[in-house]
Amino acid sequence: MKKIAFVLALCCLFYAQGFAKTKVAVIGGMWPVPNMLSVYTDAEIIYMPRSGLIEDSVVLDFFPKLREIKKGANSDNDNIEELLLLKADLYICHQANVKICGALKKAGVELIELGVNVDNYNFKKALESWIFQLEKYFPIKEKNQKLIAEIERIQKDIAQRIEGKTKPRVLIVRQYSEKNISPGFYADYFYKQSGAANSYDFKANGSINLEEVYKLNPEVIFISNFTPLMPQDLYDDKKWQGLQAVKDKRVYKVPLGSYRAFAPNLDFGPFLLYLAQKNYPDAFRDMDIKEVYKEHFKTFFNLELSEEQLERVFNPTPIQGTIKQ
Repeated sequence: MKKIAFVLALCCLFYAQGFAKTKVAVIGGMWPVPNMLSVYTDAEIIYMPRSGLIEDSVVLDFFPKLREIKKGANSDNDNIEELLLLKADLYICHQANVKICGALKKAGVELIELGVNVDNYNFKKALESWIFQLEKYFPIKEKNQKLIAEIERIQKDIAQRIEGKTKPRVLIVRQYSEKNISPGFYADYFYKQSGAANSYDFKANGSINLEEVYKLNPEVIFISNFTPLMPQDLYDDKKWQGLQAVKDKRVYKVPLGSYRAFAPNLDFGPFLLYLAQKNYPDAFRDMDIKEVYKEHFKTFFNLELSEEQLERVFNPTPIQGTIKQ
């Protein structure tokens, strides 16, 4: 009897260990990772950067515990001793945060270093590098293959629909101040993949001013969720009212799905379709973009979005662009 009890206890131990969640500490500039892990894996997040939490996001409806997770710095200012005391099964840091990543490597912890500049800011390849590295720790290989296949199918569909059409002049506003407008790291890639003209040949993380925007005179303007700026702000501001996009009311606050769209995130495919549909309304007249997002959430995250939640995805509030420092 004692032998049977021992075997049963051993089996229970193996069962518990086999189904134990991986405890993950997300460090510094890896803002999108907590939401990515929440919707895509069964990770137990125990530490995250402050700006990983987006108020009013539908993700918080499904994962309210994100509010309770211990928050750290947004860059390279975390205390290494405090991080090690977390005893996480896995630490994830930004390659650019050399100080913290180096200290974690030296400590010998299980570590993933992620970067945003993959193949000259190729968004798809950056996303692939993130999710493929996570395969070692979570059973997502099959889902990853399906996700990348969806993106490639969407890219081909866009290319076919817009073939031979005149490219619209488009401006992406990732971050905004009175003096500078930053399109962001991935702007050039988004322009190309959604069939837009990058009229001022923007590269990397530079910025332009309003005078340069007038020279471009964009026909469409997209505003990211990294800034509280809203379309109505441009419609009401006399400085912007001479632009074609403002005259035609073609200024859009982009959807906020599983994370802010201008950082590596899992909604890349639906987001590309959103951009392309706004750039070429006639070519995508048959597409219901809300249904695309709803199906995407169900297929890849097993989350059912209600009509109210879909409205919030497509009508983000200014607070969602507030970065917690």
